[in-house]
Amino acid sequence: MNNCVVNSLPNYNDSYIPSGTIVIQTLWTDESIVMSVYSTNGKQGYRGTLLKSKLSATADALETDASEFLVDVKLALCTPNGLPTFTYHLTSESFKFCKVTDAGLRITYGEVDLVEQTDAVEQILLNSIKSNEEKQIQIDALRLEISQLNETYDCMKSALEKCVDEKVRMENVLMTKFAALLNAKKDKIAELEKTIRNRSTIAVDDDFESDGSDSDLDYSSQSHFRERSSIVASTSGNQSSDNVSVLAAIPKRRNQATNETIKEASSTSGNVEEAKTDSMDIYERDTEVMLCDM
Repeated sequence: MNNCVVNSLPNYNDSYIPSGTIVIQTLWTDESIVMSVYSTNGKQGYRGTLLKSKLSATADALETDASEFLVDVKLALCTPNGLPTFTYHLTSESFKFCKVTDAGLRITYGEVDLVEQTDAVEQILLNSIKSNEEKQIQIDALRLEISQLNETYDCMKSALEKCVDEKVRMENVLMTKFAALLNAKKDKIAELEKTIRNRSTIAVDDDFESDGSDSDLDYSSQSHFRERSSIVASTSGNQSSDNVSVLAAIPKRRNQATNETIKEASSTSGNVEEAKTDSMDIYERDTEVMLCDM
């Protein structure tokens, strides 16, 4: 009875004007559509069978897909009060339904021969009651399913809310840990930068100390120069004040020249002591030349 449908359709007369109501019951099987028809005008009941093979032949004649054509037929017969694009015609011999095109043409979708059925009303009522009972069972089953789905929905919603709360809590914990870790990294970076600055300062101080070590050579060279200059001065006691000023400036010039000579030689040979010795010889030679010129 699941495929049994009871419906009411308008009954069109020969002028295609609704002139009554048709109560129709259709029982859909794999091979056919069994119809029980009752006319409210004549108070007569009829029965007939429409084969699906006949509907397929009509679809082929109309060059329409058979499955789509069958869907249109079911909508035409099972839609409450029928479709506005269809007309329905009931006589004592047949029942047919036609589709009205946009151009006003009527195409017969189905026609079934009828035989009189005295208990048509009873059969329609009995089948309607059975169909209604089956539908009520389906409704109860659907209501139970809906109730179960609502319970499942409530459980899932509660679980989702707990998950959201846990997510927020974990995010707060992770953000707190991340902030602490980030601050620790920033402190470590600041400490390393401070260490780098301190080491750079120490390296600069070491460079100054290494430059100052050359002053020992300068002072020893100055004492050696004083010994030689005293000898020269004793041989030429009549030196002018200008010459004395020049003699006093020689150690200063020697400091600059010697330091430059040592740095250049040591960068080439890598031997600082050898560079100092060569610088001493050059200094003595230059000093003798300057004294001779005076």
